[in-house]
Amino acid sequence: MKTKLLICFSLCALGLSVCLTACTPASSAGDSASASSVAGANSENISPAILADGDYEIEITTDSRMFRPTACTLHVKDGVYTATITMPGEGFSRLYYGTVEEAEAANDASIYEYGTNAEGKYTFNVDVAALDEELTIAAWGQRRDRWYPHTITFFSPEEGAQPMAASEGGEGSSNSTSTAAAATPTADDQIAVSLEGGTGKATILSPVALSTEDGQTYAHFVWTSSNYDLMVVDGIEYRPVSLEPGSTFVIPIEPDQHDLEIQAQTTAMSEPHLINYTVHFGVEPSSSTAGMAADAGTATAADASAAQIANFRNTDLGNGWQ
Repeated sequence: MKTKLLICFSLCALGLSVCLTACTPASSAGDSASASSVAGANSENISPAILADGDYEIEITTDSRMFRPTACTLHVKDGVYTATITMPGEGFSRLYYGTVEEAEAANDASIYEYGTNAEGKYTFNVDVAALDEELTIAAWGQRRDRWYPHTITFFSPEEGAQPMAASEGGEGSSNSTSTAAAATPTADDQIAVSLEGGTGKATILSPVALSTEDGQTYAHFVWTSSNYDLMVVDGIEYRPVSLEPGSTFVIPIEPDQHDLEIQAQTTAMSEPHLINYTVHFGVEPSSSTAGMAADAGTATAADASAAQIANFRNTDLGNGWQ
C-alpha cells in the first residue's frame, strides 16, 4: 500500500513540474534579444561616446538670421568636445551659455571672448555640452553694448565621418565649408521691421528681404512710395536699385542689427527733403502700417525686391550679384 502511495505521489510531482515548465513565459530570451537590438541601434548613431579624436566640419543652426555663424569645426580630444565658430561679421564679441540675465551676472571666466582667424574673421572657441540639442546662449552685441538672447544647435557629424586631415582645417581654420545664405533671398531670408519717424504717409514694407555676400548681410528696403531717391546711413549715401513697385535700396547691416538710424530723401514735396527715421528689426509693424503695405498692392518686401536682388549691382558699394 505504501509503495502504491509513493508511486502515485511521484507521478503527481512529475506532472506538476511539467505543467509549470510549460506555463512559464519565454520572456527571458525575448527580452534579452530586444535589449540587444535596442543597444545595437543606439550604437549606430553618431554620439560623443564614439567619435574618434580629431576635427570635424559640422552643421550649426541658430534661432535668428541676425545671429548666424558661417562655419563650425568640432574638436574632439579625449572625450572632450569643443568647437570653433566662425562669424560673418564683427557684430558680436562675447558669448555665454545661458540666459541674458545670467550673462549679465556672470564673471569673465565663464564668458567666451572672440578671436580672429587667418582671414580676420571673428571666431569663438566654445565648449560643446551636447550635440543635436538646442542650447540657450547669450550674445553680446557691440553696436548696442547689450546681451541678446539666442539658441544654438551643434549637429553630429554624418555617420561614418572621419576626422579631417591636418591640412583640411582645424581650430581657427578658414577652410570650413560656409553655411551662409546665398545672395538671392529665400523664404527664410527675411525679417519683420517697423519704421519710426516721418509723417506716416509712406513706410518700408515688412518683412524685409535679407541676403549675404562675403560675410556681409544686406537688407533690401522697399518703400511704399517711389518718391525716395536717396538714403543715408552712417553718413554714406545710397541710391535706389529700382523704383518699382516702390523705391528699393540695398543697405549693409550688422548681424546683430536691432535698430538702424536712417535718413531718406523724398521728392514728393516742392523741394527734396531728408527725413529722419529709425528702422526696428524683429518688430512687427503696427496694424495701420500693415494696411498701408496692403494698399500698396505688394504682398511682402521679399516678393517686391526678388527680381532686383537677382541682378543687383551697386557700384557705390563695390560689390553685388551678376
